[in-house]
Amino acid sequence: ELAKHLLDRRAAACVQIEGPIESHYRWEGRDCCENEYRLVIKTAASRKDEVRELLREIHPYDQPQILTLESADVDPGYATWVGEQTSEENKD
Repeated sequence: ELAKHLLDRRAAACVQIEGPIESHYRWEGRDCCENEYRLVIKTAASRKDEVRELLREIHPYDQPQILTLESADVDPGYATWVGEQTSEENKD
């Protein structure tokens, strides 16, 4: 659902889903263990704030883990494709 939401809005060029991952954490004073899925969301740097907002709006967790990793070296062809897929001009 999250991947489709991001792709439909052209906020992401690609979303990879890894998992399930067993997460152990403490939330609101209690120990929790949940199966979770890690999403690797590929987008243009200019769209990262929008991706964060979209995730916060629809993610089932009150505080989802959202990390941004900026690429130091990207193949030019791939970078062009990501830019095309996330272009504001291509929004439906």
